[in-house]
Amino acid sequence: MTEAAHAPPAPEYANGRDARVMDAVRHFRVVVRAIQAHSSWVERQCGLSAAQLWALSEVATQPGMSVSDVSRRLSIKPATASNLLDKIERKGLLRREREGRDQRVVQLYATEAGLRLLGTAPQPPQGALVHALARLQDDRLGALAEHLAELVDQLELSDGSSTHTPLNAIDP
Repeated sequence: MTEAAHAPPAPEYANGRDARVMDAVRHFRVVVRAIQAHSSWVERQCGLSAAQLWALSEVATQPGMSVSDVSRRLSIKPATASNLLDKIERKGLLRREREGRDQRVVQLYATEAGLRLLGTAPQPPQGALVHALARLQDDRLGALAEHLAELVDQLELSDGSSTHTPLNAIDP
């Protein structure tokens, strides 16, 4: 039997708009699966999740940054960033230091092991989605952001719960 014999029948849509809606759904599924596959591949390659690799890369690029800095760079909640950094620190790839007069301020540094890992880790450390978005022309990126904001509004999320969650941590 051919592969086509096992494929589900093509759905019939009442109108072209229904077909466009389902095309958009299929495209979202492809994006989500690509993100998941990339994250799994990154973890197999270097032992860090894609989000952890990105965070470590940011710290290595700008030694001494704070948890809040990482939170802003990755567009995640500070508590999420702190948990992410805890995992990296437990692996010996990151260290935290308190310097200066205000001992509440924690500065982050990649360890030698962290820098070695980054030297062999998959690139780009920001991940496939950020890399693909960065390659879009400015007008297309702006339009995409605008249209996605409209879609988020249509979802009527009252708490914005997933807006600051790493993509590989969101269940599809």
